[in-house]
Amino acid sequence: MRQRRNSTIISIVPARSNARRYNRGMDHPDDARLSPGRRPPALSGLRQILPAVIPAALVGVGYLAFLGYRHDYLGHYAAGYGATLAALAVATKEIPDQRFLQQAPGRILWLTLACILAGAFAEATAFNIAKFDEVDFCNQSVGAALAGLGFLASIGAIKADPGFFRAAFYAGIVALHAGFYFAMF
Repeated sequence: MRQRRNSTIISIVPARSNARRYNRGMDHPDDARLSPGRRPPALSGLRQILPAVIPAALVGVGYLAFLGYRHDYLGHYAAGYGATLAALAVATKEIPDQRFLQQAPGRILWLTLACILAGAFAEATAFNIAKFDEVDFCNQSVGAALAGLGFLASIGAIKADPGFFRAAFYAGIVALHAGFYFAMF
């Protein structure tokens, strides 16, 4: 390490700073940690989240095909799936790299259960028009459970690149919005 002195600030900066590489045109600060040859392809995060998204989309198509006259069932399913997937993306991104394999499955399980309980609380309070609707709760719980299983299938032995967590979060937000649309209209 060497010391540099600007006009009034003295700082200790490593000779090869990631900040300089980022300022030279890197796409994201997390990508600056990787050498140019080891940087993941642009859509790798999207490809990694497909095992969680494709089964959920197929189940959603099944809801439309067989229960199209009750679009609120699809809405509750999509909202449970989307909220859980977005919460999982945020919560598992913060796990340190060296402890990811040990901590991620437990965190996914407990957060999925917490999202199911939050759905029960929301169904019993905020969305309780006449009474607690067990069918709506069941549909959002199916969505939450599928999000947890799909996310568990998408993670590997090492922590995924940041694009995976961004893609999971955005897919969850899109599903949550679609759920609100189908449940309300």
